Amino acid sequence: MKIAIVAGAPSCVDAPFHSPDWKVWATGPAMCDTFPIIHRYFEVHPAWYPHISKPHFERFLQTTQAEIWAHDTSVHPHSIQYPIGAIKSRFGTEFLSSSVAWMMALAIQEGADVIGLWGVDLVTALEYRKQRPGVKHFMSLAQELGITVTAPPDCPLLMDLPAYPPNGENK
Repeated sequence: MKIAIVAGAPSCVDAPFHSPDWKVWATGPAMCDTFPIIHRYFEVHPAWYPHISKPHFERFLQTTQAEIWAHDTSVHPHSIQYPIGAIKSRFGTEFLSSSVAWMMALAIQEGADVIGLWGVDLVTALEYRKQRPGVKHFMSLAQELGITVTAPPDCPLLMDLPAYPPNGENK
C-alpha cells in the first residue's frame, strides 16, 4: 500500500493525485480544497480551533468525498474517529508533534509499504522546532521497519543537520 501524505507547502502540486497506486491522505486547511483527489483528510485539532470555522474550510468539509479522520469527531458529523489510543500505545507520545506525524504513525500501523511526503517542508521556526523532530522520527522508524519513505528531491526533510561536533571534530 502506497500512502501519499500531502500538506500545503509548494511541492504539494507534485503529489500523485491521479495515480491509482497511491492513496492520498491530506491535511492543512489552507490548500485542501485545491487538491483534485483526497482519499482521507486528517484533522487533529479540536472543533473550536480557529481554522475549523473559516468559510472555505467549512465548505470543504461539507463537499469533500474524502473520509474525514478526526481526533474530535464533532468537527464533522460523518468523521471517523482517529485511533488515538492505539497509536499512543504503540508509538508513545513524544514524537506525535504534528498532523503529519500522526498520519505517518497511522500509515505505519496500517501496513504501508511506501510513504510519500509532498507539501511537507516544516521550515518555519515553529514547524522546525516543534514538528520536524516528530516527522523525522517517523521517517526513520518507517525505514527501520522496511517501509520506503520518499519525498521530492529538494524537500528540506531530506537534508540532515551535520553531526556534532562541527568541523569534522568527530572523526
